[in-house]
Amino acid sequence: ESRSYSQVLSSIKAIGLIEAPVVMADGTNAGAWFLLDGHLRLEALKELGIAEVECLLASEDDTYTYNKRVNRIPPIQEHRMIARAMDRGVSSADIADALNLQVQSVLRRSRLLEGISPEAAEMLKDTPCSMKVFDILRQMTAVRQIEAADLMIGQNNFSVMFARALRAAT
Repeated sequence: ESRSYSQVLSSIKAIGLIEAPVVMADGTNAGAWFLLDGHLRLEALKELGIAEVECLLASEDDTYTYNKRVNRIPPIQEHRMIARAMDRGVSSADIADALNLQVQSVLRRSRLLEGISPEAAEMLKDTPCSMKVFDILRQMTAVRQIEAADLMIGQNNFSVMFARALRAAT
């Protein structure tokens, strides 16, 4: 019932499985496998009636935690990917279907940097700023956006509350 699961399910429906699940052989039970990574993908595949899937094989249990290796995409990178797809002719409805989002949400993400100075956007491109932070930055001048981005990076604080405090101090 989670949002993550519904996104995985709709992504697999729209474009197929992108990243294979990771398994490791059970040393005590021949022919049995432990699923190390890809639980949501596996459940989505089951729901879609797919009985077999190619997997990545881990040769040994080295206490590698796959979920720690998940790379969350920053909003600016997401914006650029959506904008690039739309420039190449992919409709906002198709993107919304693949990401399990509303079309309005896709359009909002595609307009994320409108009113944001290019310098501030470049500074924040790899940070976990929420979309609401960009709404607050838009209320500042370009020079203040750059100063605010520099302060957020310096403090490693990309919260909405910090952005509001910076706006109030403007």
